[in-house]
Amino acid sequence: MKPLKAFLIICFFLNSPLFSQNNNTLRGKMLFLSSGKTPAQGVTISGIIKEVENTNSVYTTDDGSYVLIFPKAREGHRVNLTIGEEDQHGKQIEVVNEKEVEICRIRADYKEEFEIIVCPKGSRDLAAQKYYNIIKTSSDIALAQLKNEMDELLQKQEKDYKLITEYGNRIATLEQQTDSLVIYREAFQ
Repeated sequence: MKPLKAFLIICFFLNSPLFSQNNNTLRGKMLFLSSGKTPAQGVTISGIIKEVENTNSVYTTDDGSYVLIFPKAREGHRVNLTIGEEDQHGKQIEVVNEKEVEICRIRADYKEEFEIIVCPKGSRDLAAQKYYNIIKTSSDIALAQLKNEMDELLQKQEKDYKLITEYGNRIATLEQQTDSLVIYREAFQ
């Protein structure tokens, strides 16, 4: 009985490293922001982990996905990504979410994807403003101003219901005009 126990314990300790392997893979997708997050196909991507190793360059697939494997790296290692400047159709591109790309790390969960957002070259500033929700259009400002005026009208003792109704209608119209889904739907029709 003792030799069997000893054998099982030895087998357990020899096999335990196989089951507790750390992730050494960076998976992700590269998508265009400007066209409803369509995949960026055929873009070169490679990575370097400082003082540890480099990975081979790979191309994004038809669905924009890529897989970078670092044999000596583990989760938490920071990856310096190098991203190509054109896709398979020769279209020049730029990275939109540079902040996230600069702090990219290998994830603990190998299934978790790292998303890289790109746009056509020359439109990065506007795309970044849109991506990070920095952009404020004149209609957004006008809408906020109308809502403030409406709040002031509602707080007055003697309310002008005709003016309140008019402001309510104007606010509804402006909200519909600034709704991005409505704008996209009209643009594609």
